[in-house]
Parts: sequence; structure tokens; C-alpha cells
Amino acid sequence: MSHKKYFLLFLFFCTCCNLLHSQGYSIEVKLKSNPPGQLYLGYYMGGKTYVKDTAAVVNNIAVFKGEKSLEYGVYIIVEPGKNNFFEFLIDEKDQDFFVEADFTSDYYVSDLQGSEPNRKFQSYMKFMVQKKKEKDLLLKKTEAPESEKAKKATEAEVEKLDKAVKEKQLDIINSQPQSLLAKMLKASIVPEIPAFNGSAEEKKEKEYRWYKAHWFDNTDLKDVRLLRTAVLHEKIMYYIDKMTVQQPDSLIRSADEVLNKLKPAGETFKFYMAELLNKYARSRVVGEDAVYVHLALEYYNKLKPDWVEADQLKKIINDATRLKLLLIGKKAPELNLRSLNGTGILLHEFSAQYTVLFFYDTDCKSCKKQITDLKNVAEKYAAQVKVITICIGKNKKQEDISKFVQENGMSVFFNTYDPAEETRLTYDALNIPQIYILDQQKTILSKKIDAVQIEKVLKKSGL
Repeated sequence: MSHKKYFLLFLFFCTCCNLLHSQGYSIEVKLKSNPPGQLYLGYYMGGKTYVKDTAAVVNNIAVFKGEKSLEYGVYIIVEPGKNNFFEFLIDEKDQDFFVEADFTSDYYVSDLQGSEPNRKFQSYMKFMVQKKKEKDLLLKKTEAPESEKAKKATEAEVEKLDKAVKEKQLDIINSQPQSLLAKMLKASIVPEIPAFNGSAEEKKEKEYRWYKAHWFDNTDLKDVRLLRTAVLHEKIMYYIDKMTVQQPDSLIRSADEVLNKLKPAGETFKFYMAELLNKYARSRVVGEDAVYVHLALEYYNKLKPDWVEADQLKKIINDATRLKLLLIGKKAPELNLRSLNGTGILLHEFSAQYTVLFFYDTDCKSCKKQITDLKNVAEKYAAQVKVITICIGKNKKQEDISKFVQENGMSVFFNTYDPAEETRLTYDALNIPQIYILDQQKTILSKKIDAVQIEKVLKKSGL
């Protein structure tokens, strides 16, 4: 999609964040053994990790310092070049503390001083590491041959471990409900679906609708601290990608639901407004550009966000306004073309049950590869399908295009060219080859597909 090149949105809005304080941060990390030359301080955001700071290791000690306080969330200390890291929390006023770590031990953090939330967090993490080790050993036992009685005993032990973990999590949630750790643990709890009456199909539908409606029950989407954690992104993207029917109208509704829930957490709202726009700008799924257009016009055009640079905002809005005319189900814009013999052709006056538009350039290798499949369709469905080719290469001479048409056996098509290159922008054909399929009324049925997929679209449309 051409709008990919029109914008590069900043994914961070530190200047707008109202959680910044002036006291700064100071995190001292002492390594017990095999210290590297430096350590990274990173954080989670939007399903990725980013480096916030680096510190040299001198006499086994690295000190991370900054004049501005760290935004709340989950942070990591990373040993460069290796998969060694440990997590800690930046919550409330805990921005100055000491950590002793050993990347050669089973649990990296051996001591932590100066932060009560992190002391509790590390205690919980050690508990989880231990329970996981115990569970892995039990599960390994179930893989080996054993009597039915022994197998049931092992399964009972696994259930007991799972129950202990749940009790530990609930204790944290209930005893320190406003802490970041409690908010993360609660957000990870999956809603339990109640029993429904009806046929198997009816119950399945009711369960799905209830589950989707209650997916965010345990997630405090107003809490901006969750933005810099892994749990929020997983929760949101699972809702969009797995719990939503992957059709434009359904995706638009889900995106709106998520963004409306995030509005009270200003920074989180801004981030996911950009994240979702970028997601559907990158999408190669046919029809999902409708989601991009909706997000651009509904949020960027209406809200006129001041955190987006003016020229970037203008490009996004103009791009979406143009693409709105090309969405599946819209009537295709008129084309005033010129055939290779000099005759003018108006698209809307072109009579055909189905019309295929093929935008290409004579210098495009990928375009040549599509021509064979395109000819197969034109010849097989000659009575119902007409193919109009539009050469949109810059400074192309009519005789050069005619030579290309002859060499590639394109006489079965209606071959045209656009000397002014107006159609290239009108039809978002900045990347070629580009194919559009239109019905008899010149309504767009499909677009941006390969020629080999044309027959499938036509059959689905009733041919």
C-alpha cells in the first residue's frame, strides 16, 4: 500500500507524558561473577523491548543514572550479546535502588535493596521460577511409562502446584490491589465462561460473544503503567487478531472499542492509535486498507492530534481520503485512457460483465510474470471478462509500448497507456504490478492481488 511510505509515526510520547518527575533515577547493579563490559537498561512497549540506557561495568558494578525519572512499567537489565536479563518494576517513587545479580545462577537476582515493590516482585518471580521447575519435573514424569495410579498421583501434584500459583497471585491482587504487579497479574487472568443453554452451536456462539465482551474485565485499561509491560500488548492484540472476525467491519469495531477504552490513559491511547494505524498500513490482506482509512479519518482527521507533526498529519489524512475512493465495494474512479492506436477509452463506458485493470510498466520484471496468468483468464472467460492494461511507466513512447505488447502476446487485452500518469495516483498504483477487478457496474470486487487469484474472485462473485 502506498501510504506505507507516507508516514513514520513516533511510537513514544515522552514529552507528553504526565508521569515524568524531576528527581531522576539511579539504579546500581552489582554482578557477582563473569561481568560483561557493559549492561543495557531496557523496557517493554508495544510487544517489543527498547534500550533506554547503557552503563559500563567497572569493578563488577554498573550504575544507570538519568536526570528525568523513568516512566512507570516493567524494565529489564540485559547482558549484551546473550539472552541473560532480569526484570524489575518502576512504580510509584522507586527510582533509586540497588540490585545484586548473578547471570550464572538459576535465578539471577540475589539481593535487592531500596525498593519495597521490587522486593515483592522479586519474591514473586523466585516463587514462580521454583514452581515452574517443580512442574516441569512432574510433567516429565508423566511422559515416562507408569501405572495408572502413579499417573493420577502425578496429575494431582500438578493440580496442587497450579492451585498454589493461583493462590499466590490472588493474594498479591487482594493485598496490594493498586500495585503494578497486582494490575499485571489481574490482567493475565482469563475470564471464566459461564454455562449457557441451547444447542451445541448456540452455546458456542453465546460463549464466544460473552468471552469477547468480557475479555478486558480484569485489565485496568485506564492505568498508563500497563503500557510499558508485555501483558497489555498481548491482551489487546489477541483481542484484535484472535477474537475478532478478520473482516474490515469487524476489525473496525474492535479497534474502536479498544481505543475508546484506552482514552482515559492518554499516553496509552496515543500509542495504540499509532500502533493500529501502522498495523493496517503494513497489512497485505485484501480489504484491510478499509481499517487504515477508518482510523486515519476517524482519529487523525477528527482529533487533529498535536503530537503528530503537521506535515505528517496532512499526508496521513490526504492519503486516507484518496484511498477511501478505492475501497472494496466502492465504484471505481473514472479513467480516461488512450489505446495504442490513439482511440480514447472511458472506463465507465466500457461494456463488460467483469473488467480487470492491470497497471504495469514495460521495465517491470514482476509485471511480465503476471501476464501469462492474465492471458489465461482473458482467453478462458473471453465472453464475460475484459482486461484493460494500463502502462504507466514514465516517459514511455507509444511505439515502445506497442513493441512490448507484441513481444508478450498481449493482443487479447485492451492495451492502453496514460501519458500524463494521472491514473497512477488515482488508483494507488505506485507499486506495480497492480490489479483491480470490477463488476458490470464498475464496483470494485477485489484489488492488489496476483493474476493467478483472479479466477477465484470471479467464481466467488458468481461467474
